Amino acid sequence: MYMKNDADLSIFPSLFPAENMPEIKTPDRVIYQSVSENPVPESAAKNASYFDECFFIGTKELSGLYEYDFVSNNNIVSDDSVNSSNVGGLVVRRGNANMSIKNVILDEGFEAVYLSFLPTDKLDTEKLRDFTGDILSNSPETQIYIISVLPVSDETIITNTAVDTFNSKLLTAADDLAINFIDANTTFKGNDGKLKSEYLSSNGKINRDGYATLANFLLNHTRG
Repeated sequence: MYMKNDADLSIFPSLFPAENMPEIKTPDRVIYQSVSENPVPESAAKNASYFDECFFIGTKELSGLYEYDFVSNNNIVSDDSVNSSNVGGLVVRRGNANMSIKNVILDEGFEAVYLSFLPTDKLDTEKLRDFTGDILSNSPETQIYIISVLPVSDETIITNTAVDTFNSKLLTAADDLAINFIDANTTFKGNDGKLKSEYLSSNGKINRDGYATLANFLLNHTRG
């Protein structure tokens, strides 16, 4: 998880459950995005400043976007405890107040929200529907994206076949929820089905070139 340098951004899902927080008011009629095609096709490139208007929520796989300065630490919560069941209940600290993730997104007017999940996630689509529906009901112009899981280089813990299966489930969920799905996996996959070696650091993690490629991919696959 990452701490916000000027407003103390942190993730406290267990200490500050969402039921103890003020709830945003949701209209009776949920407004969904207009998603014409998934995965999101290539689009005109956004400027890097676009990321200033985006909020990222997900696993540690996203952390390199912050570590390599592609995304501000003000705009990201990355921890492997994040999953589809608890994402709507996450709480962050803004200044001296604890705020739900949903309220942060709505109050600060982010243009887009990016989500990522571990391939072991059970994909609670109803909890995701509650989360995305609350955001889109109050801010229908906000674009919500689910990012595919990238290939792994070491298949000891999980195989790339399992990653591909999970990404197919993510695509189905995105279609069902009428939100966007970004297939970055294909770009990172080598001929052997594993993470391309040029994106791999000596410690087995994705390197700066890999995160630069991911950032560039996101900038070239947007809607709206």
